[in-house]
Amino acid sequence: MGAGMGGGSSDAAAALVAGARAWGIRPGGPALMRMARELGSDVPFFLRGGAAWMGGRGEIRLGRGRLPDFVAVVAVPDFHVPTARAYQLLGISLTRRWRVPKVSDYSFNLVANAKFILHGSNSFQAPLEKNYPGLTRLRVCFRAGGARGVRITGSGSAVFGIVGGEDSAAQLCRQLSKAGYQSWTVRPTERGHRVTEKG
Repeated sequence: MGAGMGGGSSDAAAALVAGARAWGIRPGGPALMRMARELGSDVPFFLRGGAAWMGGRGEIRLGRGRLPDFVAVVAVPDFHVPTARAYQLLGISLTRRWRVPKVSDYSFNLVANAKFILHGSNSFQAPLEKNYPGLTRLRVCFRAGGARGVRITGSGSAVFGIVGGEDSAAQLCRQLSKAGYQSWTVRPTERGHRVTEKG
């Protein structure tokens, strides 16, 4: 849906798994991973799912981690941001060679991950907000609703923020709905995330 949440990539991964089962290919095997990399940088991630630190262009798994329990709200504006356009605005080539950080550059413990979720950043934020003012308006709505760690997802255009609990999430979803946005309450699970309410 052009929201920066891997919708197309997860669909591609699901199609690969279905094809693998039909053709008798092992779903987690190297042949399938090669096909996944050819389809898109983050398709290999969606073959495995769960929480992971990814490197390279998003195709190299640096390590797996666990997410702390938190409640978040995700909302989408009425426009999408094409991935190629987002990278163009960022000024980074999709095909350049990337330095792959060492796994030791990252922490996989719950405390570090919680800090990253609340205080992390997204390099796409500033250039996208400059070119898509609707993203700034959506971020302001989140802030006004008490959300923390508010930023865009991936290369946009969805925005997420961390809230204090299910009640706070429901209230924020109602406020976002009144402002004209579709929103969902989400929280992590062992294998990824779970959508608990649509706003």
